[in-house]
Amino acid sequence: MRNWFMVISLALLMLLPVFGCNRGLAEEPIEIVYSGNLIGSIGPCNCPNNKAGGLPRRAYTQARLNSSITHRLVIDAGNFTAIHPDYGPAKTELLLAGMVQLGIDAINIGYRDLRSGHEFLEEIQQEYLVPFVSANVYDMKTKTRPFAGHRMIRLGASVFDPGFLVAVIGITDQKRRTFPGQNYRIEDPAESLQAELDEIAGQAQLVILMTDAERADIINWTRNLEGRLDLIVSSNNRLGHGRMLNENGYPLVSTGRQGKYFDRLVAAHVGSHQWQFERHSIMLDSEVPSDPDLVKYIRKLQKELNLTTSQVGDI
Repeated sequence: MRNWFMVISLALLMLLPVFGCNRGLAEEPIEIVYSGNLIGSIGPCNCPNNKAGGLPRRAYTQARLNSSITHRLVIDAGNFTAIHPDYGPAKTELLLAGMVQLGIDAINIGYRDLRSGHEFLEEIQQEYLVPFVSANVYDMKTKTRPFAGHRMIRLGASVFDPGFLVAVIGITDQKRRTFPGQNYRIEDPAESLQAELDEIAGQAQLVILMTDAERADIINWTRNLEGRLDLIVSSNNRLGHGRMLNENGYPLVSTGRQGKYFDRLVAAHVGSHQWQFERHSIMLDSEVPSDPDLVKYIRKLQKELNLTTSQVGDI
């Protein structure tokens, strides 16, 4: 029995060079589905000409993409909070729970998302296992950061291939320090980003920054990072949806508003620490069906949260 074990172990070791530790990284592109600035949009927007968007349409599109790409990353750059004073928190909770059902890998916390306090987001995070990231939100009461500064997502792993790591970092805009009556502060974005990059140095093959900041701020933060980022995704709508910029050598894309578009990037590894990104976008208009399972989940949770159909939207 011992001899057989040694023979099998030796055979497995001989197979490793064939499969290679980074075979997926070298040969297979990554699909990055990104969103942001959803501002509580669970159903289609109330646009007068074309009511586009909605989580169920997003789920339907994501599940039926005609793509040969096997590795997918789903991220959101923040500004997800519904701001209605009466039912905003409940609607935000429902939206985040629905995003978890979509298989979201990381969600950045934007400044406006702290409207109800970071404790509110912590409760939702624990209830639904929401993968929040923010490297610069600091709890002044506990003297800690309540959210992970980054998340490591492993793609392409198999028995013979450890796959590769994608690091997603979240940075919250610091233009306004805090909402009244809250006990958190937003620490310096540039310093927090630098510290996070130091912590993950050499670990990930693809590093993504998500933020809700404006273009000028992003340029300042990333001026002296010496190629340590691969992609920046911002939910700030002043950048303009559909644009892919290049700032300090880093590709920068902006998200749409209210989830009206299904945006994705196809990332291809073109050399040592170099990536090439190809952008695709689909309008989630009335011709896109809704995923029935997600509709059922949303309606069930809607009742539990005492939200009306008019508040949630026509999904």
